[in-house]
Amino acid sequence: MRPEELQKDIAKKNIAPLYYFHGENTHKTDELLQKITAVLFPAGDPEFDSSSLDAQVHAPSEVLQSARTVPFGNPKRLTVVKQADAYKEAQWKSFEGYFSKPSVSSCLIFVGEKCALKGALLKLFQKQGKTVAFDNPRWESQIKACIREELSRHKKTATDAALSYMADSMGGDAQMISREVEKIVLFCREQKRLDVDDVAEIVSGAHTATIFNLVDGIGGGRIDDSLKYLNSLVDEGVYSLVILKMISRQFRLIGRAREGMNQGEAPGRIGQRIGLKNERLVKNILNQAKGWPSDKLGRVFDVLYQTHMQLKTSRVKDAFVLENLLFQLVALRR
Repeated sequence: MRPEELQKDIAKKNIAPLYYFHGENTHKTDELLQKITAVLFPAGDPEFDSSSLDAQVHAPSEVLQSARTVPFGNPKRLTVVKQADAYKEAQWKSFEGYFSKPSVSSCLIFVGEKCALKGALLKLFQKQGKTVAFDNPRWESQIKACIREELSRHKKTATDAALSYMADSMGGDAQMISREVEKIVLFCREQKRLDVDDVAEIVSGAHTATIFNLVDGIGGGRIDDSLKYLNSLVDEGVYSLVILKMISRQFRLIGRAREGMNQGEAPGRIGQRIGLKNERLVKNILNQAKGWPSDKLGRVFDVLYQTHMQLKTSRVKDAFVLENLLFQLVALRR
């Protein structure tokens, strides 16, 4: 089951007796846990009829005791078990009887990074309950959808350019997206629709800083630096095609700036050309553009296109494809 489907069930107040939430998108997990809590306890008083347990601390017997406890002042009792994937196979078998016939006056929710239920026990669980995968957004369209959702929560929208900038800067970490959107909202309180300049200076963008340093390393022919920043992005879980898109975007900005420089345009005019008003950001792009003559930039985009096709069709590991891209670009720059 996807989170979107669960949201529809929650809106209809259709709450299952059993759930297993798994995945790295803890932001979305927490959000839907809160929504289930709000449905189960409309008066806002879950104190006596809810328990938050931890599989690393609480044995299955304690979980079962909580789930089987008759609710005190509400129609249902809620039991949430965090780090559920810490239970071993033998411990999961302790739940077999309960999974066969869960209490009608209880909602038992397991939460973990991965779904630890397997085989017959998983099938038994799914007859009475639902497993929900909370994955971080990976593709650009998913990242933008996540940003839109966070913005709409604050009654704001963004232009396509601003969405693209935020998607490139934030990457596919839902927690980071939530934090950065909150920061943007704080600084743009009066604005309902955000443009790229509204967000460019606000987004701390660990990914933005890293990608700038990565491209700067390429431009300076420093392969060691470039590999370091690439590995940083990979370690942070940024998807390979998103990394490539971030590199491509930076070189598109450099290319437009190079065109302006060739025509003798002033920095302010070049800023308009590349869609940025912030002087510091424009200056950074201009400094990088100085090292890339137009003929070399044309070759850069050929290499980027070839890399895009490799990532989508090749069986070679993505990390190797991206490393090869860096070596090609550094060699080209020299």
